[in-house]
Amino acid sequence: MKKIKSFLCIDDDPQLSSVCASIGLRAPVKLTLQAPPNAWEKAIDEITAKLTSRKFDGLLLDFRLDEYPETVNGVKVRYTAESLVNELRRRSVEDGNGDNSYPIILWSTANNLSGYFSINPSYTALYDGIWDKEVVRNNALEYGLKLASLASGYQSLHLAAKKNLPLHSVLNCAATSVLIEMEQAFVSKIKKAPYAFNYATFVINRILRFNGVLIDLETIAAILGINAPGKIELIINKLSTPGKEIIYTGVFSSGNKRFWREPLLAALNQLSGEHWVHLKADLRAEILSKKFRLKNLTAAQSIHASYQTDFDCVCAYSRKPLARRNGYRIHPSTQDPWIQPSYVAGTVYRMIPTSDVRRPQLDVGEQERFKSDFSSKP
Repeated sequence: MKKIKSFLCIDDDPQLSSVCASIGLRAPVKLTLQAPPNAWEKAIDEITAKLTSRKFDGLLLDFRLDEYPETVNGVKVRYTAESLVNELRRRSVEDGNGDNSYPIILWSTANNLSGYFSINPSYTALYDGIWDKEVVRNNALEYGLKLASLASGYQSLHLAAKKNLPLHSVLNCAATSVLIEMEQAFVSKIKKAPYAFNYATFVINRILRFNGVLIDLETIAAILGINAPGKIELIINKLSTPGKEIIYTGVFSSGNKRFWREPLLAALNQLSGEHWVHLKADLRAEILSKKFRLKNLTAAQSIHASYQTDFDCVCAYSRKPLARRNGYRIHPSTQDPWIQPSYVAGTVYRMIPTSDVRRPQLDVGEQERFKSDFSSKP
């Protein structure tokens, strides 16, 4: 039986108790709801004492702490989540007390979050997750498992720090040159071995969140070229071999289904005897059906009928497959050393040649544009 992880939830909305209870019923997590202390210093002392003593494994914090003053003895809280988290992070690793850092999730309504963080993106690095309450309410099991994974992941990171393990050990993968370079730059920036929360927010925000060398299920489906959600992980298990595992098993993996892109492509190239991503989707489905004796595998459908079907990327807005060749240019939604520009689509459009100009011209009929957070289609 899995050990139940305990999270403190600082929120002034009394109606949130039903959400906390729902998560606890579906996942090995217990959420204890508490109204925010009305005084700044009291808030810091109380929360720090409860979290660093390991009474709780992590913290959920509301973005707006002043919406329901009646829950705080009629006093309107005069501090913000951002200032609170900055101080909580500092107190958790104060000199003399060692590394007692813990996961912190910020949650609120989508309108509150998107309006603020769209103009203050740097604040996202403070948190291990930024969640929409309504999404959590409708997906209690999924987010409960993410909380349990966060708590277990932090425990692993604390142990790794004590043993002075490198980044690739935390991710349970080979020590590639890009990981070594990133770790050297990271440690140099902090000027000492990173604390658990430094590694945690780094891994979550820069490695797990976006498709890069690690990819999500939608991108796996696009690469496989099939429309069969229930059979994807079965195929992945059959393609994996010792030392060339495809499923990500590193820190926070229990709450995030991610897969290694390069071992997957290498296995598929070997399976087909040719360059897999140059094959049309219907041929990919046929090969997988024959090799693994799977019935009813159908080729995946791309964004539009006019799109090519030899795809290996996913549209960041629609989550449907698309090709990065044959006239389509893919612009990444986020630039990062870990993320190759060809892996993630932020803006997709077809370039057509013209007789009078020696450069491509935007074909508006094929245009697909998305907002930076992909929350709605313009």
